[in-house]
Amino acid sequence: MSHPRATPTRRLPQHVLREFVAAELRTLCPGEDVLTEYRFHPVRQWRFDLAVPTLRIAVEWQGFWAGGHGGAVGFYADCAKFCAAAAEGWLLFPVPYRMARDDMTGLRTLLRQAVERRRAGDGPGRRTQ
Repeated sequence: MSHPRATPTRRLPQHVLREFVAAELRTLCPGEDVLTEYRFHPVRQWRFDLAVPTLRIAVEWQGFWAGGHGGAVGFYADCAKFCAAAAEGWLLFPVPYRMARDDMTGLRTLLRQAVERRRAGDGPGRRTQ
């Protein structure tokens, strides 16, 4: 069964979708820093494509967006990075181009749920006063 919106009307440029997702996250997190290329690991040089450090929520672009992420070696490297992020308490959203293009409403809903849960104190992103 194919995705209900599998036939796009046109292909949007990568940078447009990336900025749209970043803008959505900024809207969901007023008063929070939403950073690009955020270095999250204390030892490795790993970075998130988009992150809200205070809530420990991150977005990683997947697929053709990230040049070296394709194939078995890239997949293994991504898995190592994602597992390390989870161990550090990050909630990570791996977002392929097609998801951002075809289901922005669904992605927005998932991000909103994550922000609400983290702000409610569910998970390591809770604030200490």
